[in-house]
Amino acid sequence: NFTWPQIDQVLLDMKAADVQLAVFMSDAEKEYIIQRMFDLQISFGAVTFYQANIQQLIDNLGSLADFILAYSQWTPTLDSVCSVFGSNAEYIAGFAAHIGHLPSEFETYGAVYGLLLQHAMQYHGSFYIDKMVDGLESLDVDSIWGPLKFSIDHFNIGRDPLLLQIQNSSISIVQPTSLANDVAVIPAPSWP
Repeated sequence: NFTWPQIDQVLLDMKAADVQLAVFMSDAEKEYIIQRMFDLQISFGAVTFYQANIQQLIDNLGSLADFILAYSQWTPTLDSVCSVFGSNAEYIAGFAAHIGHLPSEFETYGAVYGLLLQHAMQYHGSFYIDKMVDGLESLDVDSIWGPLKFSIDHFNIGRDPLLLQIQNSSISIVQPTSLANDVAVIPAPSWP
């Protein structure tokens, strides 16, 4: 965590070092960092943030957020079929009808975690944690995230995470190519 003046110095040092890929682990300061990059006219070939709420970046920064990259498990444009919710589009419509707004990425995590617990408990018919973990290791199900299948180390190996990029103030899936609805713009253009 940096203080606000330190962020400027970090950005200037990165520019001096000709950094091409900027990966920021800061969630709280992401909008400030993007604004300062614009104010200082500092461009990198690619910029990504750990745990970025990409829609929030668009809502708060508009076109300043264009070309930012972020990894995610889900986005509203993902074309997926789910054993519980139907399609991703049906999940979104049902959520909006019952809750009154479109689901955020983080609200979608709750839906998927509930789905995982349901399947794990059904598989072994038990609420005991060891049995539920066994159930997750045996899981192979379609979800609004796409295929869910876990390795013995508890990693989702059903599919690769999504690499998203903001393009024209919209979220584009740029990787994996099998799910992509756009091509990544790398290097990102310099600030206007």
